[in-house]
Amino acid sequence: MQLGLFDERNLLELSSPDYPGERLVACRNPELARLRTHQREELLAATEANLQKIKARVDALKLVGRVCVRWSAAYPLSFRHIEEMMAERGVLVDHAPVHRWSIKILPVLAVVFRRRKRPVGTSWRMDETYIKVSGQ
Repeated sequence: MQLGLFDERNLLELSSPDYPGERLVACRNPELARLRTHQREELLAATEANLQKIKARVDALKLVGRVCVRWSAAYPLSFRHIEEMMAERGVLVDHAPVHRWSIKILPVLAVVFRRRKRPVGTSWRMDETYIKVSGQ
């Protein structure tokens, strides 16, 4: 080992009782660490930028999916009608994914809405009511 290549202040010697007679000498090179840190930060920044683009596309697709599923649940429309309506708005969607989204999302929404539904009590109160039938 050439000690001239290393900074003696940053040397570390490791030994283990599992491996008698062997030792590991590690060195921290500050210049190399700075370079790798810079490369790592650049890579993380590029990855974050790409992930933001992907997230924006996924969020847009989720919104389109929610709108399509809402229309299919709220109105008596076929999936092909929904496909045409989205095309009129400039969004190209095939009817098959709309059908798949509906199959996946509608049961989940039904469970959520059922949980939020107010429970009806077992006891009902009703006042006396008089109804006239044929004038009597």
